[in-house]
Amino acid sequence: MTRPKRNPAQRGRKSTASLATFRPLAAVPPSPPRNLPEPPPHLSAASKALWKSTVAGWDLGAHHLHLLRLGCEALDLAEQARLELVEHGRTTITDASGGIRAHPATAIARDNRTLAARLIRDLGLDDGEQR
Repeated sequence: MTRPKRNPAQRGRKSTASLATFRPLAAVPPSPPRNLPEPPPHLSAASKALWKSTVAGWDLGAHHLHLLRLGCEALDLAEQARLELVEHGRTTITDASGGIRAHPATAIARDNRTLAARLIRDLGLDDGEQR
């Protein structure tokens, strides 16, 4: 009596021939290249680099791009205020009555750093799905 031929899908030992068969996978078409939005022209080089790396790595909606633009602008203003403080050489000034008070650029730098951090946090890049 001959034994019935085993089905390769069955459990147990498989033949060398059935193990050597190559089953090609279905080809996945490459995704079409996306048109990434260009950074606004008025941004600094550092903010443009941040813009490009963010839009290249994340799928952002129109409202996210608006938040990203505002965040980059706030970072640029904070940097301009910081450079003003470096140029002035001091974080305080003497007012007209002879009193010493904080240089106005310190508040501008602080406020814009805080604003940029909040705007970038509101983008939700930690929660979103990266490309």
